[in-house]
Amino acid sequence: MNTGIGKKTFVTGLLAISVSLCFLQGCVSRQPYLRQEALAKQRLNESILVFPPLTSNSRYNSIVKDLGKYYNVEIPKRMKGHVIYAANIQEISHIDNVAAWNNLVKNGSVNVGEAAAIGKTVGAKSVLTCQIMEINQYPPFRMVVQLEWIDADTATVIGSLYQDIDLADSETNYRYKNFVGGGLAAQAYEQIFYSEDKYQTAYLMPQEFYRFVAAYSCEVLFHMTDEYPWWWFWRTVG
Repeated sequence: MNTGIGKKTFVTGLLAISVSLCFLQGCVSRQPYLRQEALAKQRLNESILVFPPLTSNSRYNSIVKDLGKYYNVEIPKRMKGHVIYAANIQEISHIDNVAAWNNLVKNGSVNVGEAAAIGKTVGAKSVLTCQIMEINQYPPFRMVVQLEWIDADTATVIGSLYQDIDLADSETNYRYKNFVGGGLAAQAYEQIFYSEDKYQTAYLMPQEFYRFVAAYSCEVLFHMTDEYPWWWFWRTVG
């Protein structure tokens, strides 16, 4: 019996299992689902209504305001159509976060029909909702979001994303490090020359993390139809 070959096979098997586990661990925090690819490509070029993030916790009012502001900045970078931010519409801007949650969320899920109806009323072809599921407001920051991209005409889900963005995760932290040190130079030299000072400062700034959450989740959701993989996100200018 050739024990050398047996040992080599055993070691190779362990390495394969280890690589698989690492891959799976990296994928656990992102669960994107593109349900209607053809419709997604069409709606990317048309108007979209973006609701402020939804939460039933009134203590998160300031977070909702800030995160929503960043989504309103990031979505136009990834869609060619007109972006309508619900908080800027006079008729519905007075609705507070808890009321919005009660109106749009039923049994923990977004009421797709209601969201689509509101979108259609304001002339949008699709609607984006974001639920804040969990938050850690202190370093290392963490936020779990659930995004639903809804077609206004058919009241169906175009795509959805459940994402756990946790700076305690080494992969996410690496992306954040490059994001906050962004710029053209960072794109070319991110692996060596990113700014540690910028990162250390941003690591303590919840505002920068909220900006990262908006950019990261938009990148994953709206680029599911692209030819290049979503993980190119960390090359994006911050």
